[in-house]
Amino acid sequence: MTPQTAVRTTVPAAIEATELRDRLDGADAPRIIDVRTPAEFESVHIPGSYNVPLDLLREHRSDLADRLGRETVLVCRSGARAGQAEQALAATGLPGLRVLAGGMTGWESVDAPVNRAGRPGSSSVRFGSWPDQPSPPACWARPSRRA
Repeated sequence: MTPQTAVRTTVPAAIEATELRDRLDGADAPRIIDVRTPAEFESVHIPGSYNVPLDLLREHRSDLADRLGRETVLVCRSGARAGQAEQALAATGLPGLRVLAGGMTGWESVDAPVNRAGRPGSSSVRFGSWPDQPSPPACWARPSRRA
C-alpha cells in the first residue's frame, strides 16, 4: 500500500462504562462529548456531557480540537458514530481521545447514572462558558450536571 492509499486501520482507544463511571466524580474526570442527534441526547444522556452532533463536530473539528485540552470521551448510542468522531478529531492531532465501549447502550447496561427527558434536573440548556477555555459556539449544548 502506498502512502497515498494508506487507510487508518487502528481501533480507537476505548473506555469501559464502569471505568468512566468511577472516574466521573474524581479530579481527573474526562470531558464527555455526546455525538448523537439533539433529540437522542435530550431523551437520555450522561450527566455533565456536552452534545456536539457528529455532523457539527466534523464541520468544526479544528475549533473543537483547539478547545479540548484534556482527555475526552466520545459517546453515541453504540460506539460507531463516536468512532467516526474520534477519527475526525484525531486527524487534527488531538491526543487523549477515547470512545465509550458500547456507547449509551453499554453505559445503561451497568446502571450508570443518566439524565432522562421529563425528569427533574434533566433539561438540556445552552451553556455560557466552556470549562477552562473560551466559550464554545452557541450551538453546543450542555445539560445539567446530575439527574
